[in-house]
Amino acid sequence: MTIFLSGGSNTLKEKGGWVSSFRDLADCGEPIENVSIGAAPSYMGAFRVMRTIDLKKGDTVLWEYGINDANHIDQRGYDDGQLVEAVEWYILHCAEVEAKFCALIF
Repeated sequence: MTIFLSGGSNTLKEKGGWVSSFRDLADCGEPIENVSIGAAPSYMGAFRVMRTIDLKKGDTVLWEYGINDANHIDQRGYDDGQLVEAVEWYILHCAEVEAKFCALIF
């Protein structure tokens, strides 16, 4: 089982942020792979999870794009429905391969 971290700059930053603490606290013996992209919305993260990693049954995806999605609504003209759709893509893909999905909201 692999834990995939998918989020914005808060997740991309490995040193001094929540990810380094998570790695220390998780201590689960499972691999943790960071597939985050800073300054991007959930659409980009969903694409990476659906197309660039080999997500398998029993894996876990931790999603953290809430701040970036809000910024894209406020500053880039996205609407909330578009970004909800992207999160649904994550959830449906995880369900399809029998992986777990967890949303982190900062």
